[in-house]
Amino acid sequence: MEDPVKKSPVLKSILFFSLYCVLLTGCDKNTGRDTSGTVEESQDKVQTEVQSEVQTEAADSAEPVKEDIRNTKPSLASRLCGKYSYHVAGNGQEDEYYILDVISFGDNLYAYAGEAIGNEDPDILEAYSFWAMEFLPDNASDMSDTGKMRVGVNLLQFSVMSNFGKYWSEPVHGYVEASDDGIIFEGFGDGFLCVNPGESTLYLRDERVEDVFVYLNDESKKSAHELDGLWRGIGEDESVWVDFDGSNVRIYQKKPDSEVVYAAGGYAAQNGKIECMMNFLGSGDEPYEWSGRYKLEGDRLSIVFEYVDEISVLGDEVKLRKAVREDIHVYSVNEIKLDESTFADYEEFGDPGGLDTLSEGFFGVWIASSKDYNAAVEAARKLNDEGFDARVYYSPEWENLNKDPYYCVTCGTYTQKSEADKALENLKNKGYSDAYVKHTGCRLPEY
Repeated sequence: MEDPVKKSPVLKSILFFSLYCVLLTGCDKNTGRDTSGTVEESQDKVQTEVQSEVQTEAADSAEPVKEDIRNTKPSLASRLCGKYSYHVAGNGQEDEYYILDVISFGDNLYAYAGEAIGNEDPDILEAYSFWAMEFLPDNASDMSDTGKMRVGVNLLQFSVMSNFGKYWSEPVHGYVEASDDGIIFEGFGDGFLCVNPGESTLYLRDERVEDVFVYLNDESKKSAHELDGLWRGIGEDESVWVDFDGSNVRIYQKKPDSEVVYAAGGYAAQNGKIECMMNFLGSGDEPYEWSGRYKLEGDRLSIVFEYVDEISVLGDEVKLRKAVREDIHVYSVNEIKLDESTFADYEEFGDPGGLDTLSEGFFGVWIASSKDYNAAVEAARKLNDEGFDARVYYSPEWENLNKDPYYCVTCGTYTQKSEADKALENLKNKGYSDAYVKHTGCRLPEY
């Protein structure tokens, strides 16, 4: 075995000093010479040497720590994450805000986007209209870069509830930049990220913005668990990622031919049983519940589901293996399938006879309205799935409808009120008690 004294110069110095003191004490007894000054001076000298040795060793051992700190500098995607708002001028009674909760999985960047109404100092900004955003970089490596502040991206938008796995439209190119005050958008020309045409828009950091994932447990309720860590699907489930963190879990799946599936929430697990409540990006706060039994064997985890809500990316059973963050692939726009099969077709919700044939107006059986076109389309789609003939109309275009901009959903268009009343009765029998009949009036000439 190696001699510990040879291994440590500090130990060698201490032993030398102890022996030296014993020898000096013995000499003092034989000669009577005062050696206190010599001992104190020697003690100070040895202490100085010992401190120097310790400081040198500490400095040597501290160097790798500094290196680790440098290596963990956050990526650009991480630095772009956060809550932001842009204050839109109000009308003196209420103020409108555009809001964003920017999130990531690995270095893939997404956002919960919406429009919110607030007074002068609201405690929370909750969206009355919301959707999801996916930012696909021109170059995937830019998102992982620790030095860059700006990245070229391609914006895709969707709503899980209305698009059923498809994007709204083709990607819009622009630039996203991290700043001390917030996040800067440039070049999108969409009226939301870039509010004014040809100008960049600064969204300020704003913790009042509502959370995208509302069922996550707060830090006070988090605790370590045997499931903690990042897991990746095996075989057919390879595109599925599950990230357990204390009492929270995130589920993520990205395929090149469909929108991202990203959900998060709190969970409880004990004795092989697991229960979870979460919500999906793009679905608002609609809860999604599942439960099942899990089996953990080393770096393998299997979950057999006993109950799941309607939306499930995991099937009846999922098998996972331990993974590391560096394994998460960052998608660029060149890897995504972007053709007509990728985008939602909203033509099915247009007017069946053409607007010209209805220019004199019609009786509608009105059932829903929204300032968000895609939310109105969502409502129409659900009604059509139930066998109704739902259509979407823009209220300012019609004489008798709301002059404020709303997208209104009607189940059918009728020239006779008696026909509309029959349709209304059918709707109410199906549980749509708030539906009503109203004539649109003439279509305004400016439209």
